[in-house]
Formats: sequence, C-alpha cells, structure tokens
Amino acid sequence: MAVNGKDVVRRYEALRSDRMNFENRWEKLAPFISPTRYGILTQMSQGQDVMQDVFDSQGIFAADVLAKFLAGEVINPSEEWAQNIHGNKELRDNDEVREWLEECTRIQHSDLARSNFYLEGPSMLVDHAGFGTGSLFFTERPPLVNMPSARGYRGTRFHCDKIGRFLICENPIGEVDTLYRDFIYTARQARDRWGDAALGSKVKQALAGNRPDERFTFIHAIQPRSPGEKGYGNKSYPWLSCYVEKEEHTVMEESGYQNYPAVNPRWDKTPGEVYGRGPGEIALNDILTKNKARQMELEDWALKIRPPVIVGHDSVVGTLRFRPAGLMTIKRHANQSVRDAIAPFETGSRADVNQIEQEQLKVSINQAFFVDQIIQFLEMDLKDVNNYPFAKKLELLFKILGSTYGRMETEFLRPMWENHFMMLFRAGVLPPPPPVLAEYPDGGLVDVEFQNPLARAQRSGENDAMGIALGNLAPIIELEMKLYGHSETFDWIDVDNNAKETFRSAGVPATRIKSDEQVQAYRKQRAEAEQAEQQTESMMQMAEGAGKAAPMVKAMQDGKGANA
Repeated sequence: MAVNGKDVVRRYEALRSDRMNFENRWEKLAPFISPTRYGILTQMSQGQDVMQDVFDSQGIFAADVLAKFLAGEVINPSEEWAQNIHGNKELRDNDEVREWLEECTRIQHSDLARSNFYLEGPSMLVDHAGFGTGSLFFTERPPLVNMPSARGYRGTRFHCDKIGRFLICENPIGEVDTLYRDFIYTARQARDRWGDAALGSKVKQALAGNRPDERFTFIHAIQPRSPGEKGYGNKSYPWLSCYVEKEEHTVMEESGYQNYPAVNPRWDKTPGEVYGRGPGEIALNDILTKNKARQMELEDWALKIRPPVIVGHDSVVGTLRFRPAGLMTIKRHANQSVRDAIAPFETGSRADVNQIEQEQLKVSINQAFFVDQIIQFLEMDLKDVNNYPFAKKLELLFKILGSTYGRMETEFLRPMWENHFMMLFRAGVLPPPPPVLAEYPDGGLVDVEFQNPLARAQRSGENDAMGIALGNLAPIIELEMKLYGHSETFDWIDVDNNAKETFRSAGVPATRIKSDEQVQAYRKQRAEAEQAEQQTESMMQMAEGAGKAAPMVKAMQDGKGANA
C-alpha cells in the first residue's frame, strides 16, 4: 500500500501538539544549556543571535562537561569499548567462534571510526544529558544522484537530530519504535538526493527559477508497518520509512528497514511520558536565577564604574562633560562645597551578598551535572591515576551514574551496536560465521559485552566481594596449611572461573588470555614434566641406595666364602 503524504504530515502535527509542553521548556532551557538547540518553537534565521539574554554560562559549562565526560568514558574512540560474545556459554569458549566474534568486533570498530559516529554520538549525548532525550539515526550512507555510487557497502552514516527536531512514540512495553524527523534541504540538495522525478512542483519551480538555495522542510517518518500490510523488497520490511515534503505533502521516497534504525536514550522518565527529563530539568530554576543575579551584578557594576551624577539646580554652567582632564564650570553658593553642587550617586548595593548567593547557585548547578566530581578527576596528576584512593573515587562516581548508565546501555549502546552488527552482516561486510554455529539451536545468539570504564565499574562488585571474602578467610586458610599441609576451605573456591571473571570484568582482550585448550595442554605438559622429574628422582634414590648397599653385599659374600 502506497504511503499517503497527507497522513504522514497529519500524524507529525498531532505528535508535535502532544509535545508542546516539552517544547516550551526546552526553548526556555536551550540558551542556558546548549545555544545551538535554540529555535525549537520558531524558525531561526541563519546567523541569528541566540544568546542576547544570556549573562551567565554556568549551565552551558556544566552540561558540556557532563556530556564530554560520558562520551569519553562510554564511547571513547581510542579503545574497543564493546566486544561481541556468544550468548551460549559453551560456544563463547569455543576458539573458532571466539576468533570469529573478535574479527567482527574489529570490523565494527573500524567501520565506526571511518563513519561520523564519533562526531554525532557526543552531540547526541548533549541532548541526552542536558534535556533528557537524545536521538541518533543511522543507516548505510545513501547514494546521491549526481555522484557515482561505490560498489558494495558504502559505509555507515550517523545523524544526531537535535532536541525539538524529532518526535518519538513507544510500543506497548515502553521501547521507542517510532521516529519522525524534520529537517531542511535546499532545492538543490533535494534534487541531488532524490532526482528530478521525485520533486514537488514548488521545488521544481525554485530550480527552474534559478533559486537552488531556496529552503524546504522535509519529514522522515519511521514507524512499524501495520499488521497484514504487504509489499515487495524493502517495502515489506517491518519498519516503514518514507520522506515527505511538508508543504505539498509530496512523497519523495518510500522504503523500509529490517531493524529500527535509531536510538533514543532517555536520562530519566516520568510515568506516562514518552520524553525523558535530564539534569537540566533539575537545574533549570537555579540556572535562570543565577543568570538573573549575574545580570543584576553587571548592572550594578556599571553603576559603580559610571554612577549617576547628582547636580544641584543651576549649579552647572553649560553641559556636563565627563572626560579625562576635561574642564567643567559650576556655580556654588557661599560656604557651599563642590560636592554639595555636584557629586556621584552612591547606590548602596551589597555586591558581597550577590556574590555569596551566586556561589551557592553555582554549587547547586554543578551538583546536578556531577561537575565537581568530574573536575577532580580531570585535575588529577597522571602519577595519581593508578593510586587506590583515586580508583575508588572514580569507581564511586561510576556507581553514582550506574542507574543512568543502565538506561544508556539499554536504550543507546546495545541497540546501536546490535543493529550495526546486523547491518554489516546483511551487507556481507562481516566474515561468514564458523560452521560449528549451525550445530546449535541458538547458534545465532550473538551478544555484546561493553568494556568501557562505566560498564566495568558496574561489574566490579563481584570482584570486590570475592576480594573481601578471601581477605576474611586468609587467616583460616593459613592455619589449615600449617596444621594439615592443605586447606579444605580453599576447596570451595573455583580458581579457574574466578580468574576468567576477573579478566572479563577488567576488559582484558581475549587475545591476551590463553584458551581453555591451551591451558589444559600446558597443565598436561607440566604434569608430565613433574611426573618425569619424580621418576628421575626415584631412580636416583634407588641408585643411591644400591650404591650404599654394595659394600655390605660384598662383605656378606666374602664372609660366606671364608666360612666355606
């Protein structure tokens, strides 16, 4: 069934009407959190000033620090922050499967590095951390009409739709499965994207009238197809995708996706709401109050630098002229001082009170965005990074952010990584899976494990518990060794699994660890060597014993001969 452009625009307008309360608050917050998000309610002119009423940048600084910290810790391009593993424990330890998954991990990270993910991903985290909801759309790089298309996979293209430029809906279990994006193309850009045949009449008129830079609004709708809806090719995929020119309702392109091609993480949610609420929501009143206090401070500063002048009636001859070394003629009565005729006005303001209040507001804003804790870590010397107290403080911050990270992993990292894996797999970019996977019913159950510092901090609790337990049991184990030569308490500890879990939670690459087969072969070789050494020692002891017994045997033989 063909898509109706009017229906797409109608639903877009309905969803935006439902979002109006959020839009009003985002528009109020945007200049003080991220000025580039301003213009949600109105269409801005290019280059328009968005900070004319901003007198204090504390909110901008705080939101930027938190967003950059999350980006650096969660999706740092200098490290492999995610790795593919198999959901089946038996297959996970299979060398052939593990090597295939490690190669897939390498290819995925390489593809992300070649794409614009590390530009758009951090930008999305600004909306996620500041406003509470982010949107990152990704798909294979689209072909352009006026450029030759490369053969094979063209690479992944990411796009961060800034707050207020996208609309979302949830499925019955609270997962976002619908995305409406609005964006602006010039007439030339629309022609280069879809070709002349797809254009509406007004876009064609702009091109024909030599107005290639005239701007038009387009809507990209992504939503689940209706049950029973039939189609061919990508029009039969579970998710509908269509581009519509908003003014004329012209359908520019219709296709589909096999997986939802976007991630929409929410910082936190109020029951019954679709959009999230972030630290900016908590800090909004403090940010606005501090901005007003700063404005009043600047006004008072101006009054102190150039205060109003009190002039007695008819005391000045001519015009007041305030300039260095300037002459001013005044009239004064008998016994009247100059200051009685003309004097600056003392405002009597209390700048110290304003400064104290601003410092308190600054602390409150920083607390909402975890700025003070983050700055402490950023200011640590490199020599202190490996210190135990520093590690524990960093771990504590990560645990404070743990609930937020849990939602981030569920709504951002995991769906993005898994959909990216399937995109590359369908495109033939990943190597073919090993045949052993076909022997298991769950052979295709590929999972992902995140190795960023926040994920490792959440897994560190088990290792900490084992460390505490071993520390408490150490005196008992030592006493048993002295009394019995062995420890029965230690028999309860699975050394191999503890070693594996410690390596895994610390994010040690599999290439740095021996496989189960290698460990077993090494242990067998070591046991054989120890057995051979024991046999050699036994033979030497026997030989030594035989050497000591030889004189006795000879003496006995000599004694028997003499008696005979």
